[in-house]
Amino acid sequence: FVYRPQLLMLDPSGERSGWLAILIAFALVALGTLPLAAALAGHWRRPLSLAPRFLLLVPALALFWPAGGGLLELPVAWINLLGVALLGVTLAALGRQRDAAPAKAGTASRGG
Repeated sequence: FVYRPQLLMLDPSGERSGWLAILIAFALVALGTLPLAAALAGHWRRPLSLAPRFLLLVPALALFWPAGGGLLELPVAWINLLGVALLGVTLAALGRQRDAAPAKAGTASRGG
């Protein structure tokens, strides 16, 4: 609520915010919560090692980046878009990694 006052239906000046700004803020926070939870819990459809956890943490932080806090002189919207792109790439990589891993259950041959 501190970083995105639109979640309280307010703009940064304290006036009433428009519905589009509220919807965008809600979508960014909801999208950032999933990779943050996966990175902290260490599980996204399967247990995660340290590297995938870090790769999920980076886009989560980019999606939570506060308004008014420019990074390398980039506008917040660009940082948020970068977070969405990084999240998409990370989830695609994790999906490919999961599909490429051999299934352990049911692969043992029965003697007899």
